[in-house]
Amino acid sequence: MSITTCPNKYCRELAPLIPLADLFAMGLPPVAGGVLDQAAWFLQAARILERDEETIKAERNNRS
Repeated sequence: MSITTCPNKYCRELAPLIPLADLFAMGLPPVAGGVLDQAAWFLQAARILERDEETIKAERNNRS
């Protein structure tokens, strides 16, 4: 895959979600409470971001 335009054009609205998902992965949810207190869309987005991050790490490891 090659990037030919500014990614911000497509993902600007998602950018604030990334630090929230990172904090969630460390046990700090954006909404007080547990997993069941989080919005379903947030849980799904956090899973997608985590999976994408794992894919990127695996690709980097395969290049080495």
